[in-house]
Amino acid sequence: MNQNLVKLFSECRTEKNSMLIPSDIIQGLRNLYDELKVEEINKTAFEVIEVEEDLDSSKNR
Repeated sequence: MNQNLVKLFSECRTEKNSMLIPSDIIQGLRNLYDELKVEEINKTAFEVIEVEEDLDSSKNR
């Protein structure tokens, strides 16, 4: 699950609503983690956030 979400997150910048997709993914992961308390979900959320930070920093160069 996590690799697919991370890949989607990193590739969504070319999509039509590119800013909505990342926030939807992060919010969905948070809701899922709050409900299930599965640490793998939390780990995936942090991986996605890390990808977002990497993309933002490379964009600002």
